[in-house]
Amino acid sequence: MAMARLRDGTRVAISTYWFVCVYIFAACGALASLFASGESRGGAVYAALWAGLYALTALLYLGSKKAGFVLDHERGLFVFCFFVLLSFSWSEMPDATLVYSISIVSNIFFAIYCSRKFGLLAFLGVYVKVLNLTILVGLVLAMAGFEVAYYFDPLGRSNALGVALIKGLFSHKIYAGFYSAQALYLNIILLRGKQRFAFASLAFVAVLVSGSSVGLVAVLLGAALTVVLRRFRNASTRRQLLLPALFSLLMSILIGAVFYVDILGLLGRDASLTGRTDLWGWALQFWMDSPLVGWGYAGIFGDSPNAPSSIINDDSYYQAPHFHSGYLQVLAELGLIGFVFYVSLLVRSLLFSVRRYWMSGRDEDLAASVLLIMIAVVGFAMNIFMRYNELSSILIVLFYLILFSKRGSR
Repeated sequence: MAMARLRDGTRVAISTYWFVCVYIFAACGALASLFASGESRGGAVYAALWAGLYALTALLYLGSKKAGFVLDHERGLFVFCFFVLLSFSWSEMPDATLVYSISIVSNIFFAIYCSRKFGLLAFLGVYVKVLNLTILVGLVLAMAGFEVAYYFDPLGRSNALGVALIKGLFSHKIYAGFYSAQALYLNIILLRGKQRFAFASLAFVAVLVSGSSVGLVAVLLGAALTVVLRRFRNASTRRQLLLPALFSLLMSILIGAVFYVDILGLLGRDASLTGRTDLWGWALQFWMDSPLVGWGYAGIFGDSPNAPSSIINDDSYYQAPHFHSGYLQVLAELGLIGFVFYVSLLVRSLLFSVRRYWMSGRDEDLAASVLLIMIAVVGFAMNIFMRYNELSSILIVLFYLILFSKRGSR
């Protein structure tokens, strides 16, 4: 059987390697950009391709040596999957909840499968290659004038370079900006020589042309994280600078709270963050109506006039697709039970990856720490938690599984 050699020296079957690459490419939003148009034919192709990826995931998982075993660090995740699938029974849109629950559970099983095949460095090596390819192809398509690579903003905003917004093959300009920022730091941390400069520069350009303020914030955050995490590797430095760093962080939050209108103005945003604050208020209202188990996965927003979100989407011009916050989306849909589990998964992975980096100094631990903190921060204003067929949902679960496996914990 033909084998592919990974960054950490391990080998996997060529078929496994390409399957993982294609799945990540699809989760970048490439399938949505290329096929999920308003035409029924394009939507059918999109659904069929994802169904094929789910089926392959199931077959590969069931065909693996550990298919009949649930590892210690996986048990809670299997219970969580059952809870998500069961949520259709209390959802007001049970059909939609069941379909989308199967999607997100399939994504979680993809993460489980990858965690059993790849170490952290090996997976990050594959991940950064796919991100770089997605960015490169998207920018080439934009330069060639293909409509699929552009984002048409109803508010007529432009990017930092003053040209039309470019999302490339990502599903939205916000995702283009955020995942290009991830690629920027993965290239800086993991690559060397001319490759590092070329792909990091390409990723930075992709952030700029996306016009995403989330992407710009992620770039600044990534820069601060790489400096701070490296500096704090030294135990004496942590003892000396931890309190001043916390004080500086609190002061920054305070200054941001006082001058947030001016800061948002510099980023081209209004005080409501283009209506996000109103949606956050609605999310809390929905949660208070069903605090323990929520409204069911994907059980609030939908195209049906009977969808619970109809009380929010009373404007025919714009229909909000979600609450624009990963934390609030999980809280409203899965209640305190789902929220506590998912956020604890994220926080435990984040703290453990930082600790691992400070102990080991390995590049892959630094990269995982930067990505997890970026996801945790951006999740406040971006719906990237438990979002089906989306990269961050997969990364959080995958990093947790790899970091807490016996191989990862060593």
